[in-house]
Amino acid sequence: MDSSVFDNSIRILDLSVSKGNASLDRLTGWLIACNIIVVIGLFVEYHEDIKEFFTGRPRTRRKWKLSFMGGVLVILGIIGELAVTFFAHRVELKVRFDNQEIEWLLSAKAGSAAGAAKRANDSARQAENLAHAARQEADSAESHLVQALKQAVALQEELDRLKVWRSLPHDSELVSALETFKGTEYIFFVSVRI
Repeated sequence: MDSSVFDNSIRILDLSVSKGNASLDRLTGWLIACNIIVVIGLFVEYHEDIKEFFTGRPRTRRKWKLSFMGGVLVILGIIGELAVTFFAHRVELKVRFDNQEIEWLLSAKAGSAAGAAKRANDSARQAENLAHAARQEADSAESHLVQALKQAVALQEELDRLKVWRSLPHDSELVSALETFKGTEYIFFVSVRI
């Protein structure tokens, strides 16, 4: 996955999670308000019964408007609780889903990074092996070069030795022994061992 696409996806999901958490906070406030309405409605509806319980005097006539209003408040509070709970649950599911998607994306990126690190490590090891082999080859070539230079020096010394002007020992005896062959052509071969 392209890094910019990944970062953009994470940013969008993170924003969605933040909005969801803020929405959950607001819904929690509404849920508390609905609970307070239910408590007030219950108190309004049953305050006469509670008063009668503590004072011990039976009530003679119940005020129907107050009783009706208490019942309406209880019904509205319960409807509000149900609605807020429903919306809070939807937001919570969305936040949970977004968090799971963020986790999946991060896991995918971590896996991708681990794969890239392994490939880089393998490439580095391969380069190290190639460098080691090249160094061995260079050392071998250097050794052969040193040997070749030594042989070249030895051959140059031998060539210099062979180029030196020489004289034949006992040349007067040699001239008199060869006098009989005067005028005859000969081909001489000289072999030199190195």
